[in-house]
Amino acid sequence: MFDNISLNYYNFGFQLQRSQFLIDTLYPNVTFHLDCNDHFHIYRHNEYIANDELIFYVHYIVSGFMFINIQNTTNFSMLHIYHQFIDMFGDVDDLMKSIDKIYILLKYRYTRNKCEIDPEYEKHKIPTVGIYDKYLPTIKTTAYTSVMMKPKI
Repeated sequence: MFDNISLNYYNFGFQLQRSQFLIDTLYPNVTFHLDCNDHFHIYRHNEYIANDELIFYVHYIVSGFMFINIQNTTNFSMLHIYHQFIDMFGDVDDLMKSIDKIYILLKYRYTRNKCEIDPEYEKHKIPTVGIYDKYLPTIKTTAYTSVMMKPKI
């Protein structure tokens, strides 16, 4: 967490820039993914977590990590990054807004892997009532890779 962060890459007057800062500061411990069906997923150490668990993680685990590092560092730029993080995400409502906006970043900024149509769809199709069901293939979902979420330096 908080690796390779420079505040010069962000304009915090824009909400999406704050969301990008959240993505970058929590990487690689927490990653955000959008699958081919536009479903938003959050992973902590490769395990799925819900939004409220991420909020708890930031407010207890990350804050404890920062508290220990603040006491043990004299690196002014790192202290400034911690202060900026606390200022932007110290309030749960502000953190929730930034988490919600990550969906927009994932959808429009990062390139997803192509979704593949499952060729076995007809074999595994569950019978349902509807005229158009046979024309709707199942989709194998692929998520963003975490590497794609780091800022371009």
